[in-house]
Amino acid sequence: MGLRKKTFVIIVSICLVLIVSLMLASRLLILNGFSHLETEHVQQDVAQAWRHIEKEIQWLSSIAGDWAPWDDTYIFIQDQNTRFIDSNLSSDTLANLGIHFMLFVDLDNRLVQATAIDPEKKEAAALPEGVWDQIRSKNALLEYPDPRQGVSGFFMFKHRPMLIASHPVVPSNYEGSPRGTLIVGKYLDTSEVKKMAEATGLSLSIHDTGNTALPDDVKTAATLISDKTPVVTIPRNTDIISGYMLQNDIQQNPGLILKADVKRKIFNQGMNTWLYFNIAVVFIGLVFIMATMYLMETSVLSPLLKLINAISAIGGNDHVSKRLPVSGKDELGELETSINGMLDRIQTAHNEIRTLEGLIPICSYCKNIRDDEGFWQKVDEFIHHHTHARFSHSICPECAKKYFPELDLYNQEEDMASPE
Repeated sequence: MGLRKKTFVIIVSICLVLIVSLMLASRLLILNGFSHLETEHVQQDVAQAWRHIEKEIQWLSSIAGDWAPWDDTYIFIQDQNTRFIDSNLSSDTLANLGIHFMLFVDLDNRLVQATAIDPEKKEAAALPEGVWDQIRSKNALLEYPDPRQGVSGFFMFKHRPMLIASHPVVPSNYEGSPRGTLIVGKYLDTSEVKKMAEATGLSLSIHDTGNTALPDDVKTAATLISDKTPVVTIPRNTDIISGYMLQNDIQQNPGLILKADVKRKIFNQGMNTWLYFNIAVVFIGLVFIMATMYLMETSVLSPLLKLINAISAIGGNDHVSKRLPVSGKDELGELETSINGMLDRIQTAHNEIRTLEGLIPICSYCKNIRDDEGFWQKVDEFIHHHTHARFSHSICPECAKKYFPELDLYNQEEDMASPE
């Protein structure tokens, strides 16, 4: 694999690792952040929907608080006079108050008067069967330790919430013992839930916790709701997320689960943001790869390949006298300088070798050698000057016999070496 290819593979590999890491990290940070924001938004929507129901309950409580501590009501509980009924308990009165029934109960918890209207037609109607039996079973509605305080809340009637408020019937000045209880109520039926959904801009539904035929998602939410998590959110799909809130009835028992379906605008915005971020990361990665390869090519790879080609040209054509141009003061420049120094030493050695390899003029008698400048030098001086050789002087056997016969150097050595 060539140097360019290796460099490209290394840079691309590093960039791919960085891009994938950024994608995973951004998914963890961006989508989790948007998911948390979406959860908070859904919780606020569900709480807003419940506040709308609470306002209805508070309205019933204020009606009971106005009608019960009233002298006319106080007298009516005792004598059940028709004048009170004709003057105050018409269907129009209940319709204008936004309530569906008004019940007057004496101290023995007997129903003295029940006035009701049809929720849709707004006309007088009989109290639905079973309503009074359920109300009578709710002790909280008929017990009043403080005659100035009423009770309000809801209970489930035929899997539908019934908003209710009660107040002890006392004189207008609150001076006198209670004579009974006034109870006002409102059915939170499908039409009322629809109106509430339109008012809040949410898709709402109400489920009875005592209903065995609850939808699976509501059953799952019921197991997840706790004091720490009063509102549970469950994504249904990529477009809808649902929020669930459990509320206790007037007896403080689990009564209903309020469900709100919310479009996942925040989550989808988070997905788009993550997608755009990934596109930007990929684009930046490609730009980084191209810019890095360009810089590597112009500053490292091309000069290095030129250096390799120049060295190959010098070595291949035996141009020892040529030198590399020094391109700069960086590491490549230092390498070129070092190579030039090496070429200088090679050229010097090459010149010395060529000197020794050529014809050397030598005297036939004294054996002195003539150098290039015309001077005669002894053989040992000439070789020492042109090479790195060093001489250690000695005398051969023939010269020893010729010039120093009296010493008999080599015969003594032979006698010492011969066996006896």
